[in-house]
Amino acid sequence: MGNVWIALGLTLFAGLATGIGSGLAFYAKRTNYRFLSVATGFSAGVMLYVSFVEIFFKGVDSLTEAYGYPWGDWANAASFFGGILLIGDEGMIMAGTYGESPRIIPESAMRKYERPPRTLERIPQGPDGHEQDWIRACKSGRPAISDFEYSGPLSETVLMGNLAVRFPGRQLLWDGEAMEVTNDADANAYVRREYREGWEL
Repeated sequence: MGNVWIALGLTLFAGLATGIGSGLAFYAKRTNYRFLSVATGFSAGVMLYVSFVEIFFKGVDSLTEAYGYPWGDWANAASFFGGILLIGDEGMIMAGTYGESPRIIPESAMRKYERPPRTLERIPQGPDGHEQDWIRACKSGRPAISDFEYSGPLSETVLMGNLAVRFPGRQLLWDGEAMEVTNDADANAYVRREYREGWEL
């Protein structure tokens, strides 16, 4: 339990450092860039540390079990520091932090792959244009490119990943229509919360 309080304290301190620095930048007549850089760097460092401690070593265990030593260690290090490693039944895909520049592994499979035609509209400014696209949707009434029809299922997928991490080594079968785990009552208990009387949705 002591490690939990240490992690919570560091995360809280990092958040406060960012908030205090932002407040000083907003209200101060003269901005102290040295203080802001130190505060932002500290908060980013704490977040990286927490991610490293929580995610990296769990990845070592899982990938070493799947691919053996040393390939599991190498795959974990490459995916942690280089972006994302998606492991499927027929191969792997490595991509940047936000899914940028995906590559099929091994490279021979990537060379054989034929890209499908583009059928989905793209945001003109790319990953940096979501805010402008949201403003455009508000003004024009035309749905945003990444509206809830897209972001809803995406969020659902990410949350299913959280369930998988909480219940490692257990196959979870998800019914998207019913929004429930069909084969594991323990995991399904995390899908919805019990609301207090009078606060039901």
